[in-house]
Amino acid sequence: MTCLAVASLLFAILAVASGHTPQQALLRRTSAEAEASEVPPPSETGNQTTTEESDGSHEHVSVTPLRCDLSVLEGKRRLQGDIIIDETCEVPPLESHLAALETVEGSITVRDTVFESNFTVSFPKLREVRGREGQGGNIEVFNNAGLEILSFETLERVNGSVKVGDWTNGNPSLRLLLLPLLKSTGGDLGIQSNAALMFLSLPALTNTGGNFSVWNNYGLMTVSLPVLQSIGGYFYFFSNYAVTSLSLPALNTTEGYFQVAYNDALISLSLPALKSTGGHVFRVAFNRILTSVSLPALKYTGGQLFSIFDNRSLKRLSFPALSSTQGGVWIQSNTGLKSLSFPALKSTGGYFRVSSNDALQSLPLPVLTSTGRFFRVSSNHALTNLTLPVLNSTGGYFHVSSHRDLTSLSAPSLNATEGDVELTGNSLLETLSFPSLSSVRGTFTVGHDLWGRTDPNPSLQSLRIPSLQQVKGNFVVKDNEALSELILGACSEEEGGDGRGQCGSSDAPSLSVEGTVDVQAVGEGGTSVSSVSALLAAYGGVSADRDT
Repeated sequence: MTCLAVASLLFAILAVASGHTPQQALLRRTSAEAEASEVPPPSETGNQTTTEESDGSHEHVSVTPLRCDLSVLEGKRRLQGDIIIDETCEVPPLESHLAALETVEGSITVRDTVFESNFTVSFPKLREVRGREGQGGNIEVFNNAGLEILSFETLERVNGSVKVGDWTNGNPSLRLLLLPLLKSTGGDLGIQSNAALMFLSLPALTNTGGNFSVWNNYGLMTVSLPVLQSIGGYFYFFSNYAVTSLSLPALNTTEGYFQVAYNDALISLSLPALKSTGGHVFRVAFNRILTSVSLPALKYTGGQLFSIFDNRSLKRLSFPALSSTQGGVWIQSNTGLKSLSFPALKSTGGYFRVSSNDALQSLPLPVLTSTGRFFRVSSNHALTNLTLPVLNSTGGYFHVSSHRDLTSLSAPSLNATEGDVELTGNSLLETLSFPSLSSVRGTFTVGHDLWGRTDPNPSLQSLRIPSLQQVKGNFVVKDNEALSELILGACSEEEGGDGRGQCGSSDAPSLSVEGTVDVQAVGEGGTSVSSVSALLAAYGGVSADRDT
């Protein structure tokens, strides 16, 4: 038997032992040899170093960086290093050079290109961009005037960030972005300033490790994120002027702030699974034709602010599960808003403010007990009734002011405020009663605001504050022309002659006013009062009704 015959027989035996037919083994060997013969030996040119390595079935090239010419990657499944396509490149990358690539242990950057014609970037088999030694692992594509199609058809995981455009330097011709299998990013995900992009679909995305932003995509019409569950940073959805609906059906938490703003065509926002948000702010603002916001599961918001601001077409808002906020609540300038409901809200870590919602008719707050800072309800001209059955304290001032149609205000449990009490400019309000209010750590003013401006309650007839014991600032009741009844606690002890001091008795609440007293004449024929003793002598425990 010749040596060639012996070698052929031995090769066949080894091939069968490995699970391949002799033909398959020969084909694999021939293909590998042919591919190896196409790759030049290791060399160094400028800042580019190329080495070919083999680890069994996974051939890979180590290149740092690989710029413009990607021919070395043809047929390769793994790259250890970076890919850079930029203004120094004369032609776009060929898909054939990237057709076999499955893993990049580095980053991919396409930026500032100046090709003469529009172009496509496609990685048809890339599954993972993972960086190396804890560095890189990003995809960054921005400021490419001619980029029309960006395709990652099999990409599942990016350890770093994916950024397609940024705030000012997008890809103005990009009309198709394909990421159908992307499940997660370790860092940020940003789709920004891509004016021609009409559709954004990420059907497999479940989470981002960092921020998620969709900004300034002026032609974007539809967004699909059906399984997105969590965002490790903030969520920004800004200035996407053609999107009519945003639904995030699986999103249950964001670690950073959440903002949806300046989307001129947005009609509905649906977040049925969202339970909590973190970060600085939750904000839905300046969406001119937004008519529906749905947050049925939201229980808690972190950060400084929960805000629904200047959405002029919004008609109804209800937060059925929201029980507490770390920061404030601010609902303002939603001029079409008729109904606002917080049936489960017990406390706010910051302020509670509802202002300048011109059409607002109802504001039930059945279980609100405290606010960490001030409580302000103002300039809601259609509001007729405000009932605060269990509100006990405010961490700042308590203001109810400038309502055209408010006829009833009830706060029977309010005991203390850490700031001023201001009740001004409520045109139809006839009765004010705070039976439990004992301490105001600021100025108490009815009908004359804190800046000295006349802001009367022209229909107010009765003011009852029988438990009031302490006012740290001024006590002012002025410019309420219909006022005929003022009831305080009883007084039998004289105060100092300068209009400051306190009075009280053993069987009645005492009253201390650390500022000045300025009370109008109550009822026809009454006289003004400027001291605590005169105030309580006149109105302590009895009605000053001089019309009868």
